[in-house]
Amino acid sequence: MLALLGWNPGTEQELFSMEELIANFSFEHVHKGGARFDPDKAKWFNEQYLRKQPDEQLAARLKWNVIHEFNYDPADQRVSETFLLHVVKLLKDRIHFENEILEKGRYLFETPTTWDQPTIDKKWKPEYLPFFVALTTALENQSSFIIADVDATIKATAATHQLKAGEIMQLMRVFVSGQSTGVDLLGMMNLMGKEEVVVRLRNALKIF
Repeated sequence: MLALLGWNPGTEQELFSMEELIANFSFEHVHKGGARFDPDKAKWFNEQYLRKQPDEQLAARLKWNVIHEFNYDPADQRVSETFLLHVVKLLKDRIHFENEILEKGRYLFETPTTWDQPTIDKKWKPEYLPFFVALTTALENQSSFIIADVDATIKATAATHQLKAGEIMQLMRVFVSGQSTGVDLLGMMNLMGKEEVVVRLRNALKIF
């Protein structure tokens, strides 16, 4: 990025490995015009290079941060390689900087104690309560918690209560994560596992 502030490779290429930059750089393509630093462009560059990093390296560095942020035991499953790789895959395409994995994915590591009240006020209807109670029980009783099976259970329970899945999915997200936006909902639930999802749903339903 800094090279491109005063040099042009003569092509549309903007992303270079260090080796490519060394091979392509020449003083003949350095221009005299004043360079203009664009913070948004800098974010874009960082995002592109971040996405090129192996998930395993990002997960390994994330482990240290999670252990110290939440005081987890290194043996905790939430800092296992499998769990952290899943976190990275869910968030990698949504961030500009590596530290945002933990900032934007905090709800993946700790059970929420507050929920997005404006969304609840906007979306909640009293007739949804029997559905969420039934869904919590259905999820607790099913043996498989893969994405396809969770999705099927949500849709089947919604149909039984004369609801469309789209009517309750954002509320489901709020109850599970505490917030109204975030990573793929079913992917998030699959990562957390049945026990944690059931605990989160029951905690959230206590407010009604």
